[in-house]
This record gives sequence, C-alpha cells and structure tokens, in this order.
Amino acid sequence: MAVRRNRQAQARQGEAFARAVQAMLACRGRTVVMGMGKSGHVGRKIAATLSSTGTPALFVHPAEALHGDLGMVAAGDVVLALSN
Repeated sequence: MAVRRNRQAQARQGEAFARAVQAMLACRGRTVVMGMGKSGHVGRKIAATLSSTGTPALFVHPAEALHGDLGMVAAGDVVLALSN
C-alpha cells in the first residue's frame, strides 16, 4: 500500500520535483529558500524545518535580495525558489 502511494505521489510531482530533491541532496553548501507573499511564508517554514532537521538552510526574501541580501548566497548553495 505504501509503495502504491509513493508511486502515485511520484506521478503527481513529476521529474522536475525529483531533480530538485536530488539537487538539494547533492548540495555541498546551503539550501537558500526564496519566495514572496504566501510563497514566502511557506518558504520561511521550509527553511526553518530544513535547518531544524540538520540541513543548512536560510530564507532570503527576493525583494531584499535585490538590495544586497543576495550576497548571502555563496558558491555551492542551491536555491529553492517558490512561486504560486
């Protein structure tokens, strides 16, 4: 039953989701989560959850990134950009 649910979830999420997860797993730096509005609220929670479970992560607001916060993103980081 669990295997069937996993296959159904994979079919819904598609190959792009699997590539995003692989990029995060292979990341040698931090996972930088970005999002604005509701996506930003979700992004903050994702970054906090990743950090609390041992994955180096931070949230950067896209508007703030344009005004200097983009400097927090370093070589080796992966960016998870959320949108509706």
